Amino acid sequence: MIRPHSQLPKPEAPPGVIGRSRSLPEKFDSPTDSPAATIGKFFREKSNSVSVAITKRISSLRKDEDGGAAGGGGGVKEFNLVGLKVIKALKGEGKELKGRISFFSRSNCRDSGAVRSFLRGRNLNFVEINVDVYPGREKELRERTGGVAVPQIFFNEKLIGGLVVLNSLRNGGLLDAKMEEILGSKCPEDAPAPPVYGFNDADEVVEAADEMAEVVRVVGQRVPIQDRIMKMKFVKNCFSGAELVEALIHHFDCGRKKAIEIGKKMARKHFIHHVFG
Repeated sequence: MIRPHSQLPKPEAPPGVIGRSRSLPEKFDSPTDSPAATIGKFFREKSNSVSVAITKRISSLRKDEDGGAAGGGGGVKEFNLVGLKVIKALKGEGKELKGRISFFSRSNCRDSGAVRSFLRGRNLNFVEINVDVYPGREKELRERTGGVAVPQIFFNEKLIGGLVVLNSLRNGGLLDAKMEEILGSKCPEDAPAPPVYGFNDADEVVEAADEMAEVVRVVGQRVPIQDRIMKMKFVKNCFSGAELVEALIHHFDCGRKKAIEIGKKMARKHFIHHVFG
């Protein structure tokens, strides 16, 4: 750092700042004394102070709930810190549902994601059946609904419909009554069964996965997987689709169109996925 000439007037500290406690040091003798390190230390200290404040506040709320039940001190649902709002979800709110909510979905389906977010926002337990992950369930979807459109929501064994029907029930104020009416009883056996994770539904799925094993091996050996910057975001352990296509072309001695189809098949089988969904 080049210091100003000794004969030049020295800058004065702004109002409210006393002494040199918050100014930069005169000399930076080591990397730890650099401006970047000083700024990083400042943010770490601020982050630690906020974490400590949150921990103390949550601890005080727990003590109030344990010891202040008679005084009515356990009704706090949220509290505010400087620049931060923490909401506390109380257990046991609402009526307990004995039934099961399930819906059929597909990967990268916007409506399916909206249904998933809505159910999570209401703290409702649900079972999602992704027909891309479990192709054998697509036949069941067609038999139950008469088509393959998703999402399709079920309350126990009864079909409710898709996202449009869910929004209509919610906006009309009929959703809670419908849930209490159907989900108030135990889920029958003819309702859509939850998928068994870790097992495929059909033997052909296993065979297809075996066929893709060679492709996956090629990707791991020939495609550079590294950290990259995509759309002004830092993404870890990813690769370029163009590099994948070039590696498939050279290894399988095929055309670009065939290599792209292999890449799409890998995505459908969930061996790879786009970093932004």
